[in-house]
Amino acid sequence: MMAKKMFTWPVDLAGAEATHAFDVRSVQLGDGYEQRQKKFLRPKRQTWDLQKTGKKALIDEISAFFDASGGVESFWWQPPGKPRVLVKVAEYRETPKGGDVYQLSWKFEEVYA
Repeated sequence: MMAKKMFTWPVDLAGAEATHAFDVRSVQLGDGYEQRQKKFLRPKRQTWDLQKTGKKALIDEISAFFDASGGVESFWWQPPGKPRVLVKVAEYRETPKGGDVYQLSWKFEEVYA
């Protein structure tokens, strides 16, 4: 089994946003009572909306990394000030900003394998 790759490029902190969601089962009972139960051993999943603005060569390097994962392979990433996590990226957006400058936007989704 090959070791997981690491996403090492710095991201633009302006506009970066983390979402923390709990994955639970919920059963509605009578009189407004609700029973909730964790779905998994690790019910909290995180996603990060991120972007990087830079010269086309840098943006091409990052998008090639994403293309190599194909939306299937997970890789390591270390959020600012947090421990590293295993993530995947399902899609990304490339926006020309003028001249040789582009912006790449994507969402990292935490995975467990």
